Amino acid sequence: MQFFSLGVISDSHDNDYSIQVALDVFKRHGVDQIVHCGDVIEPRFVGYFSDFKTTFVLGNNDDEAALAEEAAKIGAVVQRQPVCLDWHGKRLFLVHGHDGGYSIAENAFHSGDWDVVCYGHSHVQDLREASGRIILNPGALENGDFCILTANGDVKRLNVEDFV
Repeated sequence: MQFFSLGVISDSHDNDYSIQVALDVFKRHGVDQIVHCGDVIEPRFVGYFSDFKTTFVLGNNDDEAALAEEAAKIGAVVQRQPVCLDWHGKRLFLVHGHDGGYSIAENAFHSGDWDVVCYGHSHVQDLREASGRIILNPGALENGDFCILTANGDVKRLNVEDFV
């Protein structure tokens, strides 16, 4: 049986060091895909994700055209919220959280239509489970917070400080 894991980050806000540490941890843990729930800010940081299949949700501080241009260079995807993905049999619903995105995430979680709902924007970690479904805010990578989700539904909440 193959083991799959998803890197979940948000609100990296140009924190070069935290981005690099999180990506290194993802490599060491065999992460096969990453979702970034918005607010990359500086488009040049998109290139750091070139070793991963990555989906970027546009945040309220992101320049859509600039991020899309950089994402195209590495084969990544940039989309406005909400973003819907299939990942190893799991249905994922992603938002940043601005412009009503938090309410949209809550509604998606309670609808029962999604296995995993991820959001960002608040910079506060959130992990709740109900009936086998998960809602997850990884916190702000700018502050060192990020998560790894396994295909069997386990969530590891991590911080850059844990790897210094």
